[in-house]
Amino acid sequence: MLWEGVVPSAQVRGDVYRNREEWEAAWASEQQRMRALAEQAREEYDSGQQAPGVASGQLMAHLSFLAGTELKAPAYFAFQKAEERLAPRVGEDLLAALGAGLVLLEQVVADGLGVNNLKVTLRSLSSETLQIALRRGTIFQQKTWNHRQNLVTGVDYVLEVPAGGRVTKEVLGFSLNFTCPPPRSDEMHVTEFYFDVERVLGSQALIWDHMQAVFHK
Repeated sequence: MLWEGVVPSAQVRGDVYRNREEWEAAWASEQQRMRALAEQAREEYDSGQQAPGVASGQLMAHLSFLAGTELKAPAYFAFQKAEERLAPRVGEDLLAALGAGLVLLEQVVADGLGVNNLKVTLRSLSSETLQIALRRGTIFQQKTWNHRQNLVTGVDYVLEVPAGGRVTKEVLGFSLNFTCPPPRSDEMHVTEFYFDVERVLGSQALIWDHMQAVFHK
């Protein structure tokens, strides 16, 4: 076969190599920023005595990365500490029950978006039947930098956990960051924050509008 193409000029070849070098430098800088944010956020939010399955640092690192260059405070996104929330009307708050050693969060798996996209499995550590409140506004984070969506519950749930037994509940998790793809069978952590913007919690579109406005402040 006879090739009749055109050999790129030295200038074109130089531009290609230069663009590649610039891209690689930008990528390396971005990776360094991600690592620094994650280390800072985990030191800030995950260095205490959290119960198994509870962590918040990756959430704060990821959303701060989308919002700019520095680690943001939870209030920047309208997040509040769950421990400051009023007690639920029915049952024991999930995070309070985890902290008290009443239940163990065995697994949280997120897959896609929509109804029942978040599967929560609890195991009882109590000799009594428990009612555990998984509350509207509870936030779940990705465990690593996989750049998929973090989720927030839009509905109140009460899980009845038999003494010494376990229960699995599928719930609705709204996305917090639509610029990333949906979760794909991703294991998640429950965070120590809740989303404190009641007027948007019933609508995926309103949640995205709120978060996009925050990211572009």
